[in-house]
Amino acid sequence: MNALHTRASALQTAMARIARRVPWWATLAMAALSLVAGALLLLYPSGVTSRIAMLAGLGFLLSGLDDVASGIQPPPRLWGVAIGVLSAAAGLTVLLAPLPTIAMIWLAVAVMASNAIEHVVTAVRGESTTPRTDYAHAAIDVALIALCVISPGSGSVALAVALGIRSLVAGIRLAGFSIARARARRGA
Repeated sequence: MNALHTRASALQTAMARIARRVPWWATLAMAALSLVAGALLLLYPSGVTSRIAMLAGLGFLLSGLDDVASGIQPPPRLWGVAIGVLSAAAGLTVLLAPLPTIAMIWLAVAVMASNAIEHVVTAVRGESTTPRTDYAHAAIDVALIALCVISPGSGSVALAVALGIRSLVAGIRLAGFSIARARARRGA
């Protein structure tokens, strides 16, 4: 899982570089879409597991293809290729034959547990610039894990609410970023 988090961090850094080149109005449009998606998840939390299944399947597929591509680069790593093929196969399976709701909830629990562990380890090792935020993220993930384990039905609603809140926060941050860039451009 650490490799997955490392790739996610690298992707986040690359996306930040790309976002700086995107026109401010396009970033503002993405912020609006994120805000609308967040509001819809909060207003209509049922059915979120099918969307999570699609995203999880796509994530496994893309991660697997990346592992295969990395594994065949010199020097070739057979283990990386094998993990990549398995991950891509799992992604295709989830995309073509969606998992039942309970399986998606357990998949989300596994991802949240991995995320919580990563946040705590990063903070404990001193690799974080914001350890309190990392501990807070870990605590939120642990609370959602507990809710999913205790009451899986409520867990799917909690996942929708958590994703909705995260989407709203991302939209607000993107809007602020876009407005700051528009102001800087006018002032320049």
